[in-house]
Formats: sequence, C-alpha cells, structure tokens
Amino acid sequence: MTPPLEGLVAVSVMDVLPMFRRYGTIPVTGRIHHIRPPGATDWSFVTDPEEGIEVTLADLMIRGEEVIRFEDQHDLSRRPASDIGTTPRYAWDDAFLAEMLRIHEQGVPATQAEWIGRIQEWFAMNSKSGEVPDERTIRRRLTPAWKSLQISA
Repeated sequence: MTPPLEGLVAVSVMDVLPMFRRYGTIPVTGRIHHIRPPGATDWSFVTDPEEGIEVTLADLMIRGEEVIRFEDQHDLSRRPASDIGTTPRYAWDDAFLAEMLRIHEQGVPATQAEWIGRIQEWFAMNSKSGEVPDERTIRRRLTPAWKSLQISA
C-alpha cells in the first residue's frame, strides 16, 4: 500500500483548467486526478477517493519560483526606467505638501477661492520657471479635497 501524501503537490493543469475559463459558467470546484509529489518527475493517479480530490480555487496556489520563472521568461519583471515621460509642468506635490502644512497650522481656508489664491501665490513664489497654473486648473485639482473638507467640517 502506498503511503498517503501530505503537503503541497503539483496538480495537473488539465484537472483544474475548467475552473479558469473566461467564458460560460465556471465551476467553483474541480476534481484532481493527477498529482506529482515534490521532487518526482512522474504523475501519480489519484485512486482514493475514486472520484478524485475535490478542490476550490482557494486550495490552488502557484509556487513563488514558478511565478519568478514565468516573469523572467516573458520579461515581466523588468522595471521601467523612472525617468520615462515628460517632466511635470508644475510642482503639484510640493504645492500640496506646503498647503497641508499650512492647513495644519492655520486651518482650512474660508472659501475655495481663497484656497485657490493661496495655491497661485505658492506657485508664484516657488516656481522655477515663473509659470503659475490658471485658476481653472487649480480648481479641478482642489475640488475633491475641498468637498471632502466641507463634508467633514
């Protein structure tokens, strides 16, 4: 009698493939009929239980080594260079950081117009190019934050 297997085993793709269909009704469980223990090269046929081992998607995992091998094989792990693309026209992150500190120290401006003016003033004083975003552009960026601040007030 063959001793029972425990732990992680490789399963036959053909046994679980129906659970990964992109169309039609997808079964929530599958039956495993072929397994391969770690280190083995040949598949073993599941005979007990006779109908195979029932599994769900949550039971199935992909080993980290296999993910890395797949990413390397398909050149998916390469990180894009950080300097790709154009330089942003305005230093929005710096402006918003300055405003967060200002709001922390002085509170939320009384009106959205006042807040827009403060942002324009910041850009006028800190822009290397001397360019200041127009009021409409600033309003588009501030409106979601403004609305959230008004709701919480």
